[in-house]
Amino acid sequence: MLGYLTRKEAIKAGFQYEGTLFGVPAWFQTSSCESPAAPKFLPAVAWITLADLAYEAFTYLMHSDQMIEAPIRVTRRIPGLDQEGGAS
Repeated sequence: MLGYLTRKEAIKAGFQYEGTLFGVPAWFQTSSCESPAAPKFLPAVAWITLADLAYEAFTYLMHSDQMIEAPIRVTRRIPGLDQEGGAS
């Protein structure tokens, strides 16, 4: 499907985990700081960007002793990934 990052493409790009980012299904990796997350449906980048800006603005308005839960959920390792980080 156009605009969809498949499991095989995610593994090839180095992603190791799946979960959600601001409620959007996403792939995650721990080995690179350049792109630690990518949505499974690429047009969702616009929603994630807007949500991130709103989240950041909200944190500036919070009291310094308040805590806020991060909108990132890493749920599981990508199925089909072996221990070395390649496809099995």
